[in-house]
Amino acid sequence: MHAELWGIICGLQISLANNFTNLMVKSDSLAAINFIKKGCPTTHPCAPLLLTLASLLDVFIMSNGHIPYKRHNLPFGLHVLEAAPSDIVNFLMLDAASVSLSRRFS
Repeated sequence: MHAELWGIICGLQISLANNFTNLMVKSDSLAAINFIKKGCPTTHPCAPLLLTLASLLDVFIMSNGHIPYKRHNLPFGLHVLEAAPSDIVNFLMLDAASVSLSRRFS
């Protein structure tokens, strides 16, 4: 959970440094998105990260959500992509058009 929240924090910090103010945060971690939306007890190990996120989120006009997608085989670290990975471009376009998809897993 810490890694997912740190990834979102780093993305927000990069966005802020580049003067982006209208964002949509998507994550393949439904738990991270739920923590951001609903919070957690102050005694939870992720509580300090959520406080950091809350201070960053106050700067942005944004929405957030969960988008399941396969993980890519990238080395550990922060990766800033110039374009969306080709296997999720269609999903992003549908999401931007507010098209609902049924996500079934077998």
